Amino acid sequence: MTVNMDAAICFKLESELKDFLEDMADSKDMDLSKYCRYVIGIGLDEIYKRNLKIRELEIQL
Repeated sequence: MTVNMDAAICFKLESELKDFLEDMADSKDMDLSKYCRYVIGIGLDEIYKRNLKIRELEIQL
């Protein structure tokens, strides 16, 4: 799969968080952009899973 880098999302965050993300990316031998996509992907997956659980509970009620 080819990833087209034709869009941008900018985050304004604390310098400490940026430093932390850079350190984590370096420790995983990834560039910062790729690591941020990885972290955001995990977060979105978790939100999706929680939404599914909520829907299941709503159906039961």
